Amino acid sequence: VLPRPVQRPRVPLWLAARATARKPVRRAARYDGLYPIEVDAKGLREIVDVVRAERGGLDDFDVASAPSSFQEFEDFAEAGMTWALKGTEPGAPLDEVLALASTQPTEVF
Repeated sequence: VLPRPVQRPRVPLWLAARATARKPVRRAARYDGLYPIEVDAKGLREIVDVVRAERGGLDDFDVASAPSSFQEFEDFAEAGMTWALKGTEPGAPLDEVLALASTQPTEVF
């Protein structure tokens, strides 16, 4: 496919996994990041521990999640989340998208 990606060795890959499915978590540890689904803070901490054990650390590894409250945001960050995802509904007005993009976590929840 052209044009070829500029990133080396490739475009970063984040894989998704359920909290109870360890094989996909171990697979994700071989790449660049993980987007755990159906997970609470305790489950996220356990997943991050699996990744840490597989990789020998978390250097250059991202953990993304979509917390639904400020408390969950804090709990997930403490458990190892490096990216908090928050979005709008499809077709949302541009001003709503821009307002969300310019907020701090304390203002979002």
